[in-house]
This record gives sequence, C-alpha cells and structure tokens, in this order.
Amino acid sequence: MLAVRYSLPLAGRICLGPGSITCRQGLYFIRDGLAAECAPLPFFSRESLPPPGDDTMTGEQPSVAFPMSLLRLGLTPVMPRSSYPLAATSGDLEHLVSDLRQDDLRCDPPEDEDVAAQRSTEQPGLPVCTRICKIKTGRLDSASEARAIRKFLEAIPDIRIILDPNMRWSRREAEDFIKSLPRERILYVEDLLPDPREAAAAARNCGVRLGLDQLLRQTDPASWDPGILGALVIKPMLTGSAEQCRKLVDLTQEADIIPVISSSMESPWGLGLLTAWADSLPEPIKRRLLLGTDTLSAFPEKIRKAFRAAEPRDLRSLLRAPALQGCFSPPFQLNITGEVP
Repeated sequence: MLAVRYSLPLAGRICLGPGSITCRQGLYFIRDGLAAECAPLPFFSRESLPPPGDDTMTGEQPSVAFPMSLLRLGLTPVMPRSSYPLAATSGDLEHLVSDLRQDDLRCDPPEDEDVAAQRSTEQPGLPVCTRICKIKTGRLDSASEARAIRKFLEAIPDIRIILDPNMRWSRREAEDFIKSLPRERILYVEDLLPDPREAAAAARNCGVRLGLDQLLRQTDPASWDPGILGALVIKPMLTGSAEQCRKLVDLTQEADIIPVISSSMESPWGLGLLTAWADSLPEPIKRRLLLGTDTLSAFPEKIRKAFRAAEPRDLRSLLRAPALQGCFSPPFQLNITGEVP
C-alpha cells in the first residue's frame, strides 16, 4: 500500500496533556484511489509514527485500524463540521458572546411540531435546537473561572455547556466549582477526576452527569451507573476500527447516553473522513450524536482553504496545492503487518 507523510503547521501552539505541539504530523494511506489518515495523537496514543525510512506498521494499532476500516468502507471526506465551537477557556468567553448572539450555532429547526416532539423524546438531556459550548476549566483560579462562566450563561440564556477540567481539580475543588454554577445548564462534565469512583461520587453529589474521554480508555463504560454517565467521547484514532467504535456508539443507545465522535487533532482531510463516518451512522444515532471536529480551526486559514478546494476522491489534487508545498513526503510503499481488527 502507498503512503504519504504530512507535516502541517498549526495556527498557534496547542496544549495536549503534559505537552504541546505547533504542527500536526501523520500519514495518508492510499489504496484503490482512496486515502485515509493515520495520525497518532502526541502524549495520548500508545503508538507513534514510524521514523522516516521505516516502512512497517502493525494493523493492531488503533491509529492504523481506524483508517484501514474507512478504506474498507470506501468513505471519502466531506466538509468537516462540529456541534460546538473550539473549546474555549474562561478567558475566551467574553469574545464568544457576540458570535453566539448572532445565532450562528443554532441548529436548523425541525420541520414541524410533531418532529420536534419526537426528537425531544428521543434525546433526553439534549433538547431540540440546543446550542452548546465546550469550556476548558481548571486553568485559572476557580473563583475567576466560575464568575466568567456565570456571566457567559447570563448573556446567552439558551446555551448549555460542557465543562472539561482535564482532571485538574481535587474532589473538593470540583464539587465547589460545579455547585457554584447553574447545574441545569451543564450538559455534562468531561473527565472530572482521575479516579473513576471519585468522579462518579462527585458527579452524583453535584447532580450532574459525566462524560468519559480519557476515562473511557481506562474503564469499561458498561460497568458505570447509567444515571451518572452523560456522554461517551469516542476518539476513533485512539479507539480502533470503525467496527470497534460502533460498539461504543451502540452502547450509548442502550444506556441513554450522548455519543460524541471526537477528533484527535487530525488534518482537515482526516476530520472530513471522521465527519463522513459519523454521517454514515443510522439516523436514530445521528439524532443524538455530537460531532467534535472543532479542531479544524486550529489550522491556518490557507491550509483549510487548500483542503476545501481538493478533490475528495483524489489525494493528488491536495498534494499539488501551492499553499501546501513542502508539507508532504513523496509517496512510499508501506507494509502493514498483523490482523487489522
């Protein structure tokens, strides 16, 4: 199979867990005229890209299994979209208010009241036309962050928020912070605490639901109390094949949990494929699904424009883009060993 390495600059430095990156690197797998993306997430993926000159990868690695499954499905990229804007910090919220007041994030209304009633029944905790903003917390002092979020919620009365502290709080800090906010406006809190039992106890004490992101790869979601779980944040690049990801999506339907298909900072091509895969899911799932490809805006506009202009069934049109010269390696032969799940 042919492959092409890419290295794309970001619009600025992006913090990822204990580190940060200023460019995104990965591979495009090319087979039968189609291209899919392999992009292990720095500081999170267990595997990494092979060094230049190494032409072998194993199909058991999640970042290999997912693009290989997309090639089997014959998917091509579509225009990426997201259910919420790029995750903001509390310091960004004031700048978001004017954009949100213009209703640019309001979903299209249902065709009639019957459809609205049906969708409201099918989406507990996710009302029709809900507007959502994801807020990164735990970065400033708690009092200042809480004030900024309350002010934001007062300015945009029809929005609900996802809080993402990235496990930066102690249990006491987490509970005090959440209780200082209008909890009916919190859709869920993502990765509240490092310890799953502590996180569940704190959420229950605060009357909020949890979203599992990093915790999803540490615990079995089927073992959790469904009344505590609000969302499963599924990162296919860290999870495995489309079939493995679909099992997690199906679990959310059985347990009344919101499925979130989330990016791993893929390039715009990979984000387009992630959106295409989400679009291929059955309609009842898509009515409840949140799509987190908000990281598209982490790339400079000239790069996003070049990807928009590319022919989705022809990676060569992307490789020839003047704005992307120097970002790609020559195609090389890649050997994938082992069974692809």
